[in-house]
Amino acid sequence: MCIRDRGTLGVLLSTATAGSPAEPFDAAVIGHSPGHAGQPTKLVDGRRPEAEEPGVVLADRSLEAEGVSLGDTLTIVGASPTLTVVGFVEDSQYLLAHSLWVPLETWEALRIEVRPETARLGTYVQAFPILVEEGADVESVAGAIDRAMSSTETVTTDEAALSLPGVEQQESTFTAIIAASFVVVALVIALFFALVTLEKRGQLAILKAIGSSSGFLLQGVLVQALIATVAGYAIGFLFARLLGLALPATVPVAFLPATAVSLFFATVAMGGLGAAFSFRRIVRIDPASALGGEA
Repeated sequence: MCIRDRGTLGVLLSTATAGSPAEPFDAAVIGHSPGHAGQPTKLVDGRRPEAEEPGVVLADRSLEAEGVSLGDTLTIVGASPTLTVVGFVEDSQYLLAHSLWVPLETWEALRIEVRPETARLGTYVQAFPILVEEGADVESVAGAIDRAMSSTETVTTDEAALSLPGVEQQESTFTAIIAASFVVVALVIALFFALVTLEKRGQLAILKAIGSSSGFLLQGVLVQALIATVAGYAIGFLFARLLGLALPATVPVAFLPATAVSLFFATVAMGGLGAAFSFRRIVRIDPASALGGEA
């Protein structure tokens, strides 16, 4: 069926403590199959748990802000086993909670202790991450899986992320904010260069009177608009990076080069569009106004 690998994922939202005494913190205990699809990919320190290895945990790096380090023990509130931190990963938080990755067998034991009512459900997980062969048609594989299982819904990684509580709403909110920001860029540039054109009408008329074409003057306005837009983007990008460094580790922030490039070109395009609103004024300037006539 063109499936290269399959893993398992089970999520238990709970609280945990590091050492004793210690303040509890929100934690998402995630059961997975070490060495298979679905395990966190960005290991930054230590090692990964082995399959069925008891009493070990792979923690998200955000826990370092809680004073947790390699070799420390964690306790899930309501469960008796302690977990030894054997490694750290990054970018693996779940619903802004610290993630704790344990082998599936350990997760099942913790789940039954913390949520005794789930013991009657037997062995179960919330998701099966699937890695397809290179070049395989993902939709065809997904359809074949659903037809064979008859009770599953196979989705892409992006669709799975959007299905998390609140994620789709957050994405739509930020998309609206970004779109509004682009509109503001165009309006500010349009207003600024409309005022500049009005203020320098006499000078522009003189340039026309001595032979400058409307096209030449339009190029000058467009270049100024692009310079202003690029400078504004650079300043905004710098402040965003500084803000990202100042935010606590519990707030996940990722700067994606592809996103930065696309936002740059979109910002430049909106700046040029804003400057275009002043072109009509420039074209209509009468060189006779340089000699005291009306523009």
